[in-house]
Amino acid sequence: MNILPSLLEIQSMKYTLLTFLALVLLWACSEDDPLVEDDYRLAFVGKYDCELNKGNPIPGPDVELVIRIDSTTDNRIIVANDTVPISTDGTFGPGELRPGFYYELRINGDSIYLNHHILIPNGIALPCKFECIRQ
Repeated sequence: MNILPSLLEIQSMKYTLLTFLALVLLWACSEDDPLVEDDYRLAFVGKYDCELNKGNPIPGPDVELVIRIDSTTDNRIIVANDTVPISTDGTFGPGELRPGFYYELRINGDSIYLNHHILIPNGIALPCKFECIRQ
């Protein structure tokens, strides 16, 4: 009785192992899309043309605002450089986004209203109001 496997059995095991490793590699390297197609935040993503402090006697310069999805959470978007929790109806606030930084965001279709201000000593606020339209 021969205890050692035959050459044919070794080759069969080798091909089985190679096939298994190839399948594992394909599965492990498949592209995972962190965004789900029904993610409500997808409706807000894009580039927007904004007017700063519209209606004020001294309006600010026009700016471009970019909104992206924060892929590390399921309820936040990135507005410029700020990570903002956003409701399904496209709103946040008014509320404190981080200590001393107050934020209000409303996204309605292709338009955005954004108001944020920083409190400085003596209770003075430096407001910035943006009205934006999707590009």
